[in-house]
Amino acid sequence: MEIKLKEIADTFVDRLKNPFSGTLIIVLVFHHWSLLYSFSHFEPTFTLAQRISYVDKYIDDHGICYNLIYPVLISIGLVFVYQVLSYASKGIILFFKSWVNPLIFKIIDRNKIVTKEELDIKRKEIIQIQAALVESNDRASKIDGENQRLREKNEEAYKQWAELSLAHQGLQEKSAQEDKARKINDEDYHRAIEESDKYKKISDINSVFKGEWRLHWKFLDSGVTGEEDVYIENGDYFANELLVFKIDMVEIKDNVVKFRKSSIKDNKVLIDELTIKSASQYSGNEIDINNPSQKIRVVYTQGHAISSPAVRPTIAIQH
Repeated sequence: MEIKLKEIADTFVDRLKNPFSGTLIIVLVFHHWSLLYSFSHFEPTFTLAQRISYVDKYIDDHGICYNLIYPVLISIGLVFVYQVLSYASKGIILFFKSWVNPLIFKIIDRNKIVTKEELDIKRKEIIQIQAALVESNDRASKIDGENQRLREKNEEAYKQWAELSLAHQGLQEKSAQEDKARKINDEDYHRAIEESDKYKKISDINSVFKGEWRLHWKFLDSGVTGEEDVYIENGDYFANELLVFKIDMVEIKDNVVKFRKSSIKDNKVLIDELTIKSASQYSGNEIDINNPSQKIRVVYTQGHAISSPAVRPTIAIQH
């Protein structure tokens, strides 16, 4: 029951909010005020039937026109008049806002009032400034993009420059090492030449180093080894039955024998410095004057060579 009463109250309030229904209800209240007043002021002795009879008599006496049609027409007229007055008041307010207020403000303080023409000019200026600002922002964005590309190119160029600098530094270091090695080689070469020039030439080479020998050699830097048959006679050096060197500049100091071997094929010159271990074995080092840093360990053992020199060819081979 309480829910239904609440719904009825809400519906009544909604009807009151409607311009026509609300007006009609108000007109009915004022038009039938006497009937409504009687509802709350009946004599206590009146029964319910007497009250209903009173209402029926009131409706019958006044008729449908008085009871309903007149209130409806009055409500329509009031709504119409209300709308006319509302629009008239809005027109008056708009008139004052549009014409009277600006005129008054213009008269009172001309510095704070602008005309519509001035306002339009200012708006156009603002639009032009905004367009210029947008164009300026676009140019700034393009400049930022170009700057970014230039920074990327600069970074790439710097990387390339750094790589070239490292490569140049490596070449400089390599060149310095080669110059140092060349200087050392030149010093060793000149020292070997000076040493070789000190050797005394012995006319009778056979008195120092002759006959059949077996040569065992080993490169000290690479560890490569090998051996060959050697025959020496009158300064001719045969290796594996081939004439390859001429021996000269022989010198003997205590138990050390030095001599120079000159290739008969090219400009190769070797210096042998041997220690006499016994009458049949010499051992020591062999140095290439053209490549002094390369040293060879050699051991000559007598009595192991093959055929006689009479049948050896005179074609030179590289040692």
